[in-house]
Amino acid sequence: MNHVQNTKVPETMYIPLVSRIYTSEKFPKVLYDEIALDLKEKLNLDLIWDASNEYALLASATRSYHIDKFVVQFLDQNPGGNVINMGAGLETIFSRISSVKGNFYNIDLRESMDIRMQLIEDGEFEKSVEGDLFSEDWIKLIDTSLPTLIVYAGVFQYFEVDQIKNVLKCTSQAFKHVEVVFDSTNKAGLKFANDYVKKTGNHSAEMFFYIENIHEFCSDISGQARVLEVIDFYKEIRPILNGKIKISTYMMMFFCDILRRARIYHLKL
Repeated sequence: MNHVQNTKVPETMYIPLVSRIYTSEKFPKVLYDEIALDLKEKLNLDLIWDASNEYALLASATRSYHIDKFVVQFLDQNPGGNVINMGAGLETIFSRISSVKGNFYNIDLRESMDIRMQLIEDGEFEKSVEGDLFSEDWIKLIDTSLPTLIVYAGVFQYFEVDQIKNVLKCTSQAFKHVEVVFDSTNKAGLKFANDYVKKTGNHSAEMFFYIENIHEFCSDISGQARVLEVIDFYKEIRPILNGKIKISTYMMMFFCDILRRARIYHLKL
């Protein structure tokens, strides 16, 4: 793979954290993150809070809700397998599902990993490693013969689609049995996401990646790649939140699902 440096992404690592704090406080049945709540008092997150509405504050936590379920499901089917959190930032997947045993890895760029290590300690079966999405150096630390799930939560958006296809091609060659989970907008959803990030004060982390047809995307990766599951972003949590959030927020979620502006994809490579 070609080595690509990206220094703008770490600035966005606090947005999902604020989302998890908000959801843990207001809607713990959707997601409860004890570590995120603890970090609330340690960080100055005022700019993100001020720029966020109810819909935006629930968005990243909804993604985490789905990712947690995918990880639990994978390890139920593959006990002792690998789960790799690529572009980990301040994500705390493994502490939220601590009852499920596996080999957990957090991978991120040095700048992000330095911040993470100052704020979050690794769990018993968890290891945080400096690594680049476009470099295979971190793979040498992992038993690639084990069934592996790689989570790319909020990662692909910052790169062009051809770059991501190449990453997944190399991933399929490096691991014997590998599945991936990631989120993506369609083209219309991408514009909304970019507008929100700019409101938080970050004008450099523009997002590029989107998917209109997941089956065409898969066919460009390899002949073996296949879609295991596609989930509309808010479909499962809308019944939980109905009547507890603003009507405008609920309608935005509803139309996001109907128009397929954000979805979670589960592939086998």
